[in-house]
Amino acid sequence: YEFSVDGASTVSYGGQTARLIMASEMLSALNSSSTTTADLLSMWSNDGYTWASDDANASTKNVGGKTATGNETPLTTSESQAVVDKFVAWFTDYSDNVAQIMDGDEISHPAMAGTAGWVENRELNAHGFEYDQFVAKTLIGGMCLDQVVNGYLSPTKLDVDNADRSEGHTAMEHHWDEGFGYVYGKFGPENADGDLSTDGLLGKYLNKDAFATEKAAVFQAFIAGRQAIVDMDYTERDAQALIIKNNLSVVVAQKAHDYLTGASVDVASLNADYFHGLSEGYGFIMSLQFTNFNGAPYFTHTEVMDMIATLEAGNGFWDRTASELDAMAAQIQAAAGL
Repeated sequence: YEFSVDGASTVSYGGQTARLIMASEMLSALNSSSTTTADLLSMWSNDGYTWASDDANASTKNVGGKTATGNETPLTTSESQAVVDKFVAWFTDYSDNVAQIMDGDEISHPAMAGTAGWVENRELNAHGFEYDQFVAKTLIGGMCLDQVVNGYLSPTKLDVDNADRSEGHTAMEHHWDEGFGYVYGKFGPENADGDLSTDGLLGKYLNKDAFATEKAAVFQAFIAGRQAIVDMDYTERDAQALIIKNNLSVVVAQKAHDYLTGASVDVASLNADYFHGLSEGYGFIMSLQFTNFNGAPYFTHTEVMDMIATLEAGNGFWDRTASELDAMAAQIQAAAGL
């Protein structure tokens, strides 16, 4: 993924790299006994927080401002706010009720229905929720996927100037690169080969062996679409954008399905794999509302929140049944044509 004019690169996605770094540090904070709600909210808005990364400290970007805010996100303003409110609730409950058991173990703080604690090596809230997984997997859809498929590859962002290079790139080139950055940007502008091996969000899952076809299609479409912008072939640009949107949406839907079916197998034992896998599945279900397959999401915000309400009902994950999880997986499979 290299494009230049007169020997100077026209590729730039530093803001995306900064946000992926910030998200990584946020996930680490959700495994610390010293993390407060104020810390997490400061990280979310990049408001006075001191990051471990110099790149993050030098950036004015933030994660919160790019979550559920794609230009053509299929959510109303109130629905987008409802997603943000979920993050705030997770941060608060983690700080108030989970962080206190982070210096313990399964013996001193055993988890049970209604009580935060440990199941083997997994720290859970009173409903069996693992918050770093909630946050990571919801950011996969709510930030990364949304900004690519409903943001930077949308007509709003692509039907812009493609002639003025006074800033080293045209506006159209830059917007396409920013979309690329939400998938491949963790490694900065030197990521010419699309390396995803240590990414923690959308790129991590696109890199899974099960998605070899989608991985190749997405990377080649990003290259071909960027070349089409250079060539001013906007029909080809839009065709490549559709390939990216469809393939990335399939990845999210497939993982939501897979984590539900995996949790269905483990639910009878209520072991660590069950709570961990269903926490991942919860986040991928949250991400379904940001998919864009042939111009539409697989599920609306309302449909997603209905599934989330089912997962949260009663004592949360402690009360779920295999039949509930299998039915939800089948619903996703049918909607996404998996």
